[in-house]
Amino acid sequence: MRSRISFVTAFFLIATAVTFDLIGGLAAFVPGLGTVVAVFAYILFFLWFALLGVQFMSGKKALQKLGTMAVGFIVEALPFLGALPALTMSVILIVLITYAEDKKAAAKRAAQLKAEQGRSAQQRNRHDWSWRGDDAASRQAANDNAPEAANDNEEEVEERRAA
Repeated sequence: MRSRISFVTAFFLIATAVTFDLIGGLAAFVPGLGTVVAVFAYILFFLWFALLGVQFMSGKKALQKLGTMAVGFIVEALPFLGALPALTMSVILIVLITYAEDKKAAAKRAAQLKAEQGRSAQQRNRHDWSWRGDDAASRQAANDNAPEAANDNEEEVEERRAA
């Protein structure tokens, strides 16, 4: 299973966050402008993460991701604290949380596939004898008759060659 966020996408997410933090840092000294930049940046990242399949409202780590974004937004919206790279830190944390979720999901899926393969092998072994009967006597009889059937086939092949 592939990760929802590739390394290239993570790079662009973080580079965009750094760019917004630089713009927000400069805009933090103009009253209100830093908040406008922060609102736009967080809406953009919520949409970007949604397109990547990262969910903020469901899942085991949803509250952690939503809290990360909320704390980052509050820090960015406050005057003078908006100069801190809160958006960049939020994006990095969400990317790491998503990687951890994907890794755990892949390990769980691999364990399920391994268990299914084990069950399939058991079913194949169980069904190998089902057409002959399921008891030891019928299996023994089938094994006893197998060499005779092989000899009959060899005799037929020799007769065809002679003809």
